Amino acid sequence: MKKLTFRNSHGELVDIPEVAATKVKNKFGSILEHASHRGAVAITHYDMPKAVFLSYKEFDSLVNNQANTLDRLSAEFDDLLNSMQTP
Repeated sequence: MKKLTFRNSHGELVDIPEVAATKVKNKFGSILEHASHRGAVAITHYDMPKAVFLSYKEFDSLVNNQANTLDRLSAEFDDLLNSMQTP
C-alpha cells in the first residue's frame, strides 16, 4: 500500500498514520487526541484509505492557504488583464 503523506501547516512533508475504521469506532477519543497532536490520521477500511481525519489547526491552515492562493491568483489575473487593455 502506498504511504500517505501531506504537507502540514509548518510546510513539512509528514507521513499520515493509518487506523482501521473499526479501531476508530471503538477508540474514538484516543484517535481524536492522536489526530489533534499529529495533524491527521488516515482511516482505512479493508486496508484501503477511505478518509482522513484532520485536526482543526491543519484544516484551518488548508482552507486559509487555499483562499489566500486564490485571492493572489485573482489579483495577478486582474493585473495582467488590465495591462493587456492599454493601447
